[in-house]
Amino acid sequence: MHKSTKEIWDKVREAVSFRQTNYDTAWKELDAFDRGDQWSISGAMPSWIPKPSTNYISKVKKFKTGNLILDDYMGELKPLAPENAPQVWMLQRFYEQIFDKLNLKHHLTDVIRTSRLLGTGILYVGWDENYIGGTRGHLYQGEILVKPIEPSTFFVDPKAFSLEEALYCGTFIRTTKEHIMMDPSIEEDKKKDFEMNRSLSGSSMGGQNDRGEIYYNRDYGTFQEDVVDLVTYYEKMPNEDGVGYTICVKYIADGVLIKEIEEIQPNHFPFIILRQHKQRQDFWGISDASLILPNVKMINKVQSIIGTMA
Repeated sequence: MHKSTKEIWDKVREAVSFRQTNYDTAWKELDAFDRGDQWSISGAMPSWIPKPSTNYISKVKKFKTGNLILDDYMGELKPLAPENAPQVWMLQRFYEQIFDKLNLKHHLTDVIRTSRLLGTGILYVGWDENYIGGTRGHLYQGEILVKPIEPSTFFVDPKAFSLEEALYCGTFIRTTKEHIMMDPSIEEDKKKDFEMNRSLSGSSMGGQNDRGEIYYNRDYGTFQEDVVDLVTYYEKMPNEDGVGYTICVKYIADGVLIKEIEEIQPNHFPFIILRQHKQRQDFWGISDASLILPNVKMINKVQSIIGTMA
């Protein structure tokens, strides 16, 4: 592993470890309640013990999301002068078409649901350079890419309280070797380096928890040998003249730098953070679901005791 890549890896592990220590356990519990699997995280329990399923977590998430989705989530452009009205009208129609084409309503709903459950929702807004669109004779390459980001795969500079003041951030996800080899944006010599490293190391570098996977309803054991640790690392790099910075992105698969972009445009991190309740001096938000979780657990416990006594 090259020195620069190792330094990136160390920063990623520091940020991931900070999030795992402070939030992953709580997120795992909230997700279990939301799925109706709250008793699965309590360990082995005799089958004869009653397991009541009073659950206000999913209801709070559902109703809070519904209230927000009913609001007008699409902005409306207004001309600053009367002579600009025709152009702004055309721009508004184009904006609405892009909104529908990218299925933004679905993505926004997904991010709102996540923020109402875990406290923080994350939306990626970037550019898909592999997309080919248009018609014969009028093809074009590239398209706006919008997708929700699972918070348990996102990492951020642990010293930062907001994305604007963070020096680096990114995602740490699991993918497959086939996904890497089929990506046309990765150069062939990088793919060869990746394959050689895979043949030497044999498998991915981390365990299940190290890849940001907090949920019990996944089983990757059947194709463990194909699992790849993929880090997408965004970092602010100071300019040579000492004024301002540019944001660079590096893609690292199992310790191998497979792709690098020197300067991304626009010059800011391509993530939008939605928090239900912003905490002072903390990057991650909290949700109403997390606030009522102790009471819901108490209700279930009391009902279980009453059922057992009966």
